[in-house]
Amino acid sequence: MFCLIGIVFLAYSWSVNKIIIKLTLLICGIFLIAMNFIPNFEMKSIIGITCLLLPLILEKLFPEEHQNLYTK
Repeated sequence: MFCLIGIVFLAYSWSVNKIIIKLTLLICGIFLIAMNFIPNFEMKSIIGITCLLLPLILEKLFPEEHQNLYTK
């Protein structure tokens, strides 16, 4: 499950223009994929939950401005 979310984060990072969101998506996506292959330690689940929520929070804080083609 986390691998799939990590792959989605990596794929979505290609379409984002803001560098902070792009880097966050890349780092979190890579960690979520690698999380399944890292042995268990105390902070693994906390970092994993942070990597799940941080890109969503940053998307709300730094929204992209979309041009509306229908208004002049």
